[in-house]
Amino acid sequence: MVAAVLALAAAGGASAYALHTIFLRPGHCTKVHGTKVCARAVKPRTTTRTVMVTIAPSPVGQTFSGNGDETLAPMTLSHGVTVTWTSQPDSDGFNDFLVSSTPNDENFIEFDNGDSTTSGTSFVPPGTYTFEVSASAAWTLSF
Repeated sequence: MVAAVLALAAAGGASAYALHTIFLRPGHCTKVHGTKVCARAVKPRTTTRTVMVTIAPSPVGQTFSGNGDETLAPMTLSHGVTVTWTSQPDSDGFNDFLVSSTPNDENFIEFDNGDSTTSGTSFVPPGTYTFEVSASAAWTLSF
């Protein structure tokens, strides 16, 4: 019984073909294991499909300001920039300030005034961002 199984396994292995990749230009043929294989020449097909691409404006050289929470329009940075920011305390003296990008952005960015300072700088790497500002009072972002 064992000899029969070994004989069948050896016969199956002997008939196996080695696989390899061939490259053919359209309209040309070649032989593979004795069989003629041809690449059919087909006419190129054109489509009239409309693709909409939105390119966000670059904020470099611009200043954005607000009072309280605000989401800025999407913007693209072709290179990393240092953002200068200011944040003012509200009428009760609280100075909460946080800027973060949306989770759908290429990179996630977040910076804040941590110790309630009223100004600072933060580096933002290249990419497209939608910044969400969370602030208790007036703020500015200068790119």
